[in-house]
Amino acid sequence: MAALSLVLLSLLQALLLAGATVLMTVAAWGYAGTPWGRVLEPLPVAIAFFAVTTGLTAIRFDTYVSLPWVPVLWAVPVVCAALAAYRFVHATMRGEVL
Repeated sequence: MAALSLVLLSLLQALLLAGATVLMTVAAWGYAGTPWGRVLEPLPVAIAFFAVTTGLTAIRFDTYVSLPWVPVLWAVPVVCAALAAYRFVHATMRGEVL
């Protein structure tokens, strides 16, 4: 029973992340061409990869962890988040945002 509830919670989390991906994409498009747009550009990619990894974990965790390309699935969103943070810091330092 506990394993089933963990799978259902992971699937719910993946579904919510998929919805957040859509909302973040709309936000990035809305701010396109502005300093905020440059900050927001990589975030939909990061959230989408988090949704994929969460969904794969929910479906088959034991198989998922043993796959050799799993570090790539986690490296992409980390690099995207770091890029967004870098762009935010530099835009703030130049006085373009806030």
